[in-house]
Amino acid sequence: MQTNYHTHTPHCGHAAGESTADYAKAAFSLGLKVLGFSDHAAFPDTDFGYRMSFEEMNVYFDEVDELRKEYAPQGMEIYKGLEIEYLPEYLDCKLIPGGNYYEYLLNEKKLDYLLCGEHFFRTREGNLLNLYNIDSSELVIDYALACKEAMETGYFKVLAHPDLFGVNDFPWDDNIDKASDIIIETAIKTGSILEFNANGYRRGIKHYTDCDRLMYPLENFWKKIPGTGIQIIIGSDSHN
Repeated sequence: MQTNYHTHTPHCGHAAGESTADYAKAAFSLGLKVLGFSDHAAFPDTDFGYRMSFEEMNVYFDEVDELRKEYAPQGMEIYKGLEIEYLPEYLDCKLIPGGNYYEYLLNEKKLDYLLCGEHFFRTREGNLLNLYNIDSSELVIDYALACKEAMETGYFKVLAHPDLFGVNDFPWDDNIDKASDIIIETAIKTGSILEFNANGYRRGIKHYTDCDRLMYPLENFWKKIPGTGIQIIIGSDSHN
């Protein structure tokens, strides 16, 4: 594996190491040719947890820019990105110049890319839910619809861990099958890349009601992909 676009840093508060530079040094020592930093994005008005502060993001951006200059002559390309949730209210945020937070990050802060990682999402009723805390498989459809809307904006290069709903103890049913189809059909339509996320392997096999399995990647989801023409990227989701 010579590329990784899903890399966190100690700024998020739940990753190991002392600095962003630790991750670049480790990647270079392992022979990576491309390293993309994509730590969890802050939001300008709300602390959703497990991420840096809004003010701290500028420090993170500067660190990545300096590392890009340092490693380019040594043959490793470094890219500046964020993993961020799509929430429609941030298309028109009064705290951001121009109102659109995603355009602000891409155009004003000169990010190379955004990964959409829907750890929390808006339901069809407008409620904000954490994907880890949903109580029915029907809400997985709401998650899929949020991912669909995100991909349709064109702001996100990649939908990170699209099968993250596997963290829940729901047997595979018609709702989850429909949700998977919504994500896959939208990826085909928009040309979005789907990420096969390795973090689930590090978390190991867990016991669920219907079987023992990884939280993700989910076999039932990924066996739908061959023949679709969807581009897949493998992401380390490195936190160490």
